[in-house]
Amino acid sequence: MNDALKNLGRGVAGLGVLAAFVLCAIGAIGYLVADGRYLFSVATAVCLVFAAKPMYKLFQKLLL
Repeated sequence: MNDALKNLGRGVAGLGVLAAFVLCAIGAIGYLVADGRYLFSVATAVCLVFAAKPMYKLFQKLLL
């Protein structure tokens, strides 16, 4: 029973990390585009692409 609750907690934490990453990315790029700062939005998107692999590794560690 305790192991099942631990796995549930890790799953919820993993989904929370994924949701936070996606929502922050959408919010940051959306804000920059709405403000007319297109070059900064492209730079932010490039940084997010480079940050996606470490975030994926963290997501895997939390879920698997």
